[in-house]
Amino acid sequence: MDATGRGKTNTDAALCLAGEGMPVPPEAVLTAARTHLAQLDRTIRAHLGLPVGTQVALHGESSGVTGIVEEVVDEVVRANPKLMRAIARRLRDAPANDSDADAGSVLTLVVAAVAGQAPDPRDTDALALTLRAIDAYGLTEPAGGPGGPRILAGGPADAAFAIGRFGLPQLQQLLEDLRPQDVHPSLRATRQLGRALAGVPDSVGQYVAAKHVAALLLDNGPTAVVLRLAAWQALRYDHEREPDIAPIVDAVRAQGWLTQGD
Repeated sequence: MDATGRGKTNTDAALCLAGEGMPVPPEAVLTAARTHLAQLDRTIRAHLGLPVGTQVALHGESSGVTGIVEEVVDEVVRANPKLMRAIARRLRDAPANDSDADAGSVLTLVVAAVAGQAPDPRDTDALALTLRAIDAYGLTEPAGGPGGPRILAGGPADAAFAIGRFGLPQLQQLLEDLRPQDVHPSLRATRQLGRALAGVPDSVGQYVAAKHVAALLLDNGPTAVVLRLAAWQALRYDHEREPDIAPIVDAVRAQGWLTQGD
């Protein structure tokens, strides 16, 4: 099995198997998730030039993260100039904006968010370009025509909060608060939601970034499984109760895009 093949660690195996729905003890899954996230944290700290073995806050004005982010972005662009060109190509058809937001703005926003600095909701141009760069711009556009509903009703500004929830420090806290008894229900729910979204046709899915979300929710790689657990825990916080995906699954099935067994 791929999850337990040569070169795979016990941490990777536990996360991959749990992501597939195998009955891995939930405590082992949580331990593996925290270990995997800690490794990502060390990698990011080393790349930012911060002490690896100490608890250094990457967010907040006192950490000087803004200057660090700018240095990292400059280094990334120098090391991989094709990346900036690739982002620029994805933004080729983006509407003109009133600011100087461009591919560099997108890369800066993403690097800062990973480091724990939430995007400024007032920087709607950079946020709009970021959503477009990851093919999620449909979240802010009306479905079914000019008068249709929007997933992010407040426009790109609404995306700032969601993006800010997935910096490394925030992910660590979400996993710390996740109870063992919620591990497998979280993974089952995200897997079921992923199957439902994968069935949405492209003509509709573009409005909700369905294919991209489905790909993440059906990915059993260690990082994706950690993100699935954290995302579901974030929804618990937001709703102050267990999230309910039944209406979404039922709506997709009612359109004939799913079979009864899915």
